[in-house]
Amino acid sequence: MKKNKKTILNISITLICIAAIYYYIFSKHNIAVIESYLKGINYKWLTYALLCILIYVFTDIVILYLMTKRLYEKVSVGLVSKAVMGLYVFNNITPFFTGGFPYQLYLYNKGGIPISKTSNIIITRNILYQLVLILFSIIALNYLPNHDKNLIILLIFINILAQIVGIAFQLFAMFKPKWCKKVSKFIIKYLVKIKVIRNYESINSKVNKQIDDFARCNQEIIKNRFFILKLILVQIVSFFFLFLCVFYIFKGFSIECNTLSIVFMVSCIYLFGFVIPTPGGTGGIEGTFILLFKNVASSEIIISIMLVWRFISCYLLILLGSLSFLYKPKDLLAKQTIR
Repeated sequence: MKKNKKTILNISITLICIAAIYYYIFSKHNIAVIESYLKGINYKWLTYALLCILIYVFTDIVILYLMTKRLYEKVSVGLVSKAVMGLYVFNNITPFFTGGFPYQLYLYNKGGIPISKTSNIIITRNILYQLVLILFSIIALNYLPNHDKNLIILLIFINILAQIVGIAFQLFAMFKPKWCKKVSKFIIKYLVKIKVIRNYESINSKVNKQIDDFARCNQEIIKNRFFILKLILVQIVSFFFLFLCVFYIFKGFSIECNTLSIVFMVSCIYLFGFVIPTPGGTGGIEGTFILLFKNVASSEIIISIMLVWRFISCYLLILLGSLSFLYKPKDLLAKQTIR
């Protein structure tokens, strides 16, 4: 019941943020002109943009499946697909894109995958995502527009620094199990002291076992360099198509632009989204898009492009992800049968 209330609250906050940002945008611009541009979009290029999003989703599933399969061979494509689609929903209705990972942890555990393996998969997946996104954003420094260039460079470096700090904490959990045990021991003792939990020895023993299992799973993933390289390459391809969809939307509005310039500039928008505290980065992502491309065309065209982009890359994925909740892969069905 509490989980349902929290989900409803997150959805409500998301809808309020979306309504507020678009009300502000439309109040500053001519809605009739924006509507006319939207009606005039070339559907051939829009189809290409949608195809890019589908390729992104497919590669996203491939990455998570490869990582999961390495630690848990019995996993099905259905369970991984459900985990990825659910991630799109919960990440976009929670601040800092944080809601998807607890959902994946819950889903994998329900499908019979041990928590130590699931945690390792999620953290490694997140590090891979952040590192490749940082790579794209660094390359983007060569493609920045001349307007507000110093401000944009400053924002990029601040966000890269924030990502590096986040990665450092995750690597700490992966490569320093002894330190993790010391930290967990301190926390457990404190919780026992304030009578939140009991039986220190039993809980501490269980936590230490989880940490040891987590460290072993980590070694299983990273010991094969070719496997890591394969994951990085697939992630690069995945991001490329995610960002490329914006190029085709520009083409749909008859605006000629440099493909690589669009791809790498869009990567900066996703980088900025991680530090925006609103659900799914709402407001900040739209504002960053307008800031980066405001000199490419008139403000009404840029807003029209932004609306189409946000719909197919965010709201459409939320819709498809919501439909995935109706699907029960064989992993979950088998688990229910055992019970």
